[in-house]
Amino acid sequence: MINLSIIFSVINILLIVSLIYVYIKNYMKIRSTFTIGLIFFSFLFLMHNALYLYFSITMMPYYADGTQSFILIFNFLQTLAFLTLNIVTWK
Repeated sequence: MINLSIIFSVINILLIVSLIYVYIKNYMKIRSTFTIGLIFFSFLFLMHNALYLYFSITMMPYYADGTQSFILIFNFLQTLAFLTLNIVTWK
């Protein structure tokens, strides 16, 4: 089950990088402070998912068995949210 959670985390990282790419491209055209905020916000989510990926790979034996399903649900919902944001952003 945790392998699926790691896969969702990698997907999240790719989706966030895609968002950051669009936001930087938009910032070069618009020069808006709002776009800087979106870049910073996305970067924080990128750090969150990168740290989760690192800790889930290196410290998984220390996680309690009952937490794995909750982590999977959280990562799945986060993937849906970033996927929705990507669809809206790229249109």
